[in-house]
Amino acid sequence: MLKIFNKINWLQYQEILLVLLLIIATVLLNKPVGDSFWRFDDPMILKCAIEYRWWEHFIIPESYQCLSAAHLTPWVTFSYALDYNLFGLEPKFFYYHQIFSLSLVSIFTFVLLRLYVNPLIAFFGILLFLIGSPVWVSSQQLMVRHYVEGLLFSIISIHFFILSLRFQQYRYALLGCLFYILATSAKEIYVPLLGILLFIPEGRLKDRFYAAIPYFIWGAIYIIWRKYMLGVFMGGYNPTMHFLNYFNQDILLNGLNKISSFILMAEYANIILILYFCIIVLILRKHLLLNIIGSLLIIAPLVPLFNTEFIEFRTFFFLWWGFCILIIFSYHHIYTKNISLFIPLGIIFGLFLWKVIDKRIETKKNIKPTLVEFNQQGHFYWNENNQKILFSPHKLIFGGGWYFADLEKIKKKLGLSSPHLYALLNLKFLSDSLLLQNTIWRYNIVCQCMEQVAKEDVKKEIANLNSKTVEKKLSIFVSKTLNTIEWKFAPYNQGTYYIISDRFYMPIPKENTALFYDKKLNFIIVYESPEGWITYSPEFTLEKDQIIDWKRP
Repeated sequence: MLKIFNKINWLQYQEILLVLLLIIATVLLNKPVGDSFWRFDDPMILKCAIEYRWWEHFIIPESYQCLSAAHLTPWVTFSYALDYNLFGLEPKFFYYHQIFSLSLVSIFTFVLLRLYVNPLIAFFGILLFLIGSPVWVSSQQLMVRHYVEGLLFSIISIHFFILSLRFQQYRYALLGCLFYILATSAKEIYVPLLGILLFIPEGRLKDRFYAAIPYFIWGAIYIIWRKYMLGVFMGGYNPTMHFLNYFNQDILLNGLNKISSFILMAEYANIILILYFCIIVLILRKHLLLNIIGSLLIIAPLVPLFNTEFIEFRTFFFLWWGFCILIIFSYHHIYTKNISLFIPLGIIFGLFLWKVIDKRIETKKNIKPTLVEFNQQGHFYWNENNQKILFSPHKLIFGGGWYFADLEKIKKKLGLSSPHLYALLNLKFLSDSLLLQNTIWRYNIVCQCMEQVAKEDVKKEIANLNSKTVEKKLSIFVSKTLNTIEWKFAPYNQGTYYIISDRFYMPIPKENTALFYDKKLNFIIVYESPEGWITYSPEFTLEKDQIIDWKRP
C-alpha cells in the first residue's frame, strides 16, 4: 500500500490540513439531531441483520428477501450487522459510523480530485456537496448508509481505474473492480459506473476498454445475481410498468421538477439548475461527451421513481455529488485556462450557494419534527412493556406500523414485551379488558413528548368511530403470484382505502401491483367515504399463489 501512496505522490502537508478541515466540516454539518434513535426502516434492517448471518444476505435469496422485494442492497444489512456485533443495540454508535462513512466520502473525493484539480477548488467544491440537503438527510437516516458507502466504494473504484491507466498496472484495475463489486452490492444506482469509465479523460480508449473488462464481466454477473436473488432482472417498486413508459414526457418533466426541488430553494429551481448545468457544459465542452453520458447514467436509475411517491432526498445523494464534481472541474478549467471568467462565474456560484443553503435550512426545519417523533415514540416503544398502550401514532409517521412491528420482533428475541399498538382505525378492535388494564399514551406534537391519555377520551374516540362504521358495499380482489401481489378495490372511486395488518395501517391505492415476498399476510381493508362513514372488510389471510375475491352486496 505504501508503494501506491509513493507512486501517486500522496497528500502534501498543506493538503492534509484541508482534509482535516473537511472531516471537521462533515462532523459539524451532519451531526445527529438530539437523542437519535432508530428511525424509518432501521428496525427492519436491524431485524434482518440479527436473524441471519452476514454472508447469507449476499447468496441466499430467502435470507435477503426479509429486507426488500424491489432492490438488491445486501451491503446495508452487512453494515448494520457489523455495528450490531461491535456495539450491540446502541444507536449512537450506528450514527457515529454514518458520520465516519460521510467523512471518508469527503476524504476520498478530495484524493480523487487531486489527480486533476487545484486542491483549494476541490476543497470548496466538497464543502458545497456537504452543505447540500441530500447529504444532511442522509446523515440523519441510518437506512441510507448504503447510498453513502456505495458512493465511497465507487470513488475508490474510479481512483484505482485511473491509476491503472496512468501506471499501466492492471492490478489497479482489478482492485478497482473489487470496490465496484462492493458498490453494486450497496445500491443499484452505482451499477452504471462501468459505462462512465470508458469516457474518463485518461489514456487511450483502447486502454480504458482493456482496464474496464473486469468491470463489464462483473456487470454481466451482477444481472444473473440479481435475477437469482430477487427473481427479476430489473428492479423498482412497480413490477408491471413497461420500461419504455419511463421515458414518457410527463414523467421526465415531473422528475426534473423533483430533482431541482430537492436541491435548490427557489421558485424557478429547475430553470436555475438547467442554466447552471449549461454553463458548466459550455466551460467543459472539450469533455462534452463524458458530461452528457455521465449525467445520463447517473440519472437513468432514478427515472423509474419519477412517477412514484417513493422519491426522497436520499435518491439524489449520488446525483448531487456528480453535479458538485462538474462544478469543481468547471472552476478548475477557468482557473487554469480563462481566469477572467473566474469572478463572474463566482458571483453565479454565490447565488447558487445561497439557494442551496436556503434549501438546507428549509429541509432541516421540515424534517426535524419527524426525526424527533421517531426518537420519542421509538424510545417509548423500546423501553416500555405490555402494561401500556401506544395510541394513534401522529400523522407525521402515519403508516409506520412496520416500524413498531419490527421493534417488537427484536424485543421478542431479547425476551422483552412491547406496548400494545393501536392506530385510530383499529381502535375498533381494542377490547374493554385491555383498555381497563393498561395506561394509554400518545405523542404530543406541541411539546414533542409522550403524554398519557385519559381513558374516557379513548372511549369517546371509539364511540365516535363506531358511530361512523356501517356495513356498505365493498369488493376486494387480491392475488399473489410468485413474488407479485395485485389488488383492486371497488366500487368507490372517491374517498380513501386503508390496509390494516400487524405491519401496516396506511392508505392504499384502490388498485395497483407491487413486489411482495412475505409468505403470509393477515389484513383488513377499510374504506372511508368523503361523507365520513367507514366500512370494514373481514380479516383475510393471503398466502402464496392465492386469490381472494370477496364482495359484500
